Amino acid sequence: MCFGVEHPFKDISHDPTCKALVALKSDKKLTAVELQRCFHAGAQRYVETHPDCHPTYPAIVAEWGAVLDRLARDPMQLYRDIDWVMKLHLVQNYMARRHSGWDDPRIAMMDLQYHDVRPEKGLYYLLERSGAARRMLAEEESIRAMEEPPEDTRAYFRGQCLKKFKNQIFGVNWDSISFNLGDGPIQRIFMEEPTRGTKKHVQRLLDQSATAAELVAKMTS
Repeated sequence: MCFGVEHPFKDISHDPTCKALVALKSDKKLTAVELQRCFHAGAQRYVETHPDCHPTYPAIVAEWGAVLDRLARDPMQLYRDIDWVMKLHLVQNYMARRHSGWDDPRIAMMDLQYHDVRPEKGLYYLLERSGAARRMLAEEESIRAMEEPPEDTRAYFRGQCLKKFKNQIFGVNWDSISFNLGDGPIQRIFMEEPTRGTKKHVQRLLDQSATAAELVAKMTS
């Protein structure tokens, strides 16, 4: 396994070639793709040793591996699949047509407009409508996922808290939820383990808690 990354990840995020090296505490150096392969290998072992896992897991792990293979060969092969590659491909094509460079102010405008979440404004949605962006899920599946989090991860607890106690939520992160319970201090519940917080683990607790205060009291007592 690959642990102990010391080098700033900024070098990775600024390297569209995926060739930048990250120094580990062991002094070994790996690229971002090689680091991902460590995690992918663990996921692959999991699906191979858990035949009862969710039926989508093997396909997801296979897709992950295929993406890593293409990133290693040439990231631009993924111009229909990965967000940052889509944007870079779009901008580079624009510059080639206009014979301009990165100092062109229209490039900065495109950078912002690409991420505009309004379907009629965002450049991503333009790519999607033209068939230049590959979709993994149908629109109705995406909408359903906004209201129905998966039941077998901590996302279930997070999602149910947002539904049931939305007026008492102070903040939400991947690994924690913070509650504003009134005059007292903000109460933070940590969810550091991805496999905890599933429906199996928390449904009874949620059913027994009419308020966020009751929930926090039960979880911290």
